[in-house]
Amino acid sequence: MASSFEHFEEPPAPERAEDRIMEDQRRQAIGQALGALPDEQRDVIELAFFGGLTQAEIATVLDTPLGTIKGRVRLAMQKLRATLEPIAESI
Repeated sequence: MASSFEHFEEPPAPERAEDRIMEDQRRQAIGQALGALPDEQRDVIELAFFGGLTQAEIATVLDTPLGTIKGRVRLAMQKLRATLEPIAESI
């Protein structure tokens, strides 16, 4: 006779569940930090990190001088760092 627990899956180990929770917290913090950026800064960060474009390519796509793109990336990264560093230390 087959056991009624044959198809029962063990719950994930607490460490794995904790890892998932921490990853969810990180993603939420990053999403909130990105959402707090001015649109122009968020756009260049998204194109660079999620779109895989270089700063020169972003300048072409947005028809914006390269120096302006570089400045937006720098400011955005400073803001993200300032926002996320305290959170990273607590997670």
